[in-house]
Amino acid sequence: MADKDVATDRVIAPTRRPDGSLRKEIRIRAGYTPQDEVAIYQPKGAQLRKGLDVPPGYDPTSVAKPKTKAAKKNEKRKEKKQQTVNAPSSQESPASDGVSNISDHLSTLKVSTTGEGQQLNPSEQADSANVTLDKRIRALKKKIRLMELKETSSPGTSLSSEQTEKLEAWRLELQGLEASLASE
Repeated sequence: MADKDVATDRVIAPTRRPDGSLRKEIRIRAGYTPQDEVAIYQPKGAQLRKGLDVPPGYDPTSVAKPKTKAAKKNEKRKEKKQQTVNAPSSQESPASDGVSNISDHLSTLKVSTTGEGQQLNPSEQADSANVTLDKRIRALKKKIRLMELKETSSPGTSLSSEQTEKLEAWRLELQGLEASLASE
């Protein structure tokens, strides 16, 4: 029986090391698969998440879902947008002229640290004002909440006169900001 096992084993011949000595021959049993070639175990859930197997010959792209009205509308909108983007670029002169044009414009520009050149549209100014008001209101509410928490967390001690003055000033400022936000 040992002879049959030996006959089915594969043997890798001894090899010579750089120093001249020989490595032992390597016997590989029949049916042995190296660890690198073994398929990794995957639970059923992972297999389902990866994708369902489809029957042979089934092509999911050929059975496309009909588009909804909104999808069709969005597609038309995208096409129009692409056409408007592509149309002006086709009317321009060659690319070298565009580059020289841009370089001319860049050479005439001046850098200013004062920020005088920054002007927003009226709607953008209103939006940025609302955002800053909202941020300020949130910050004040947080300060008031923290101060009240400090007051209630230690019942034996009360806020100093300076802290109560600050708290009242914050409340008044908060009321003013909320009123100005409501009026806009």
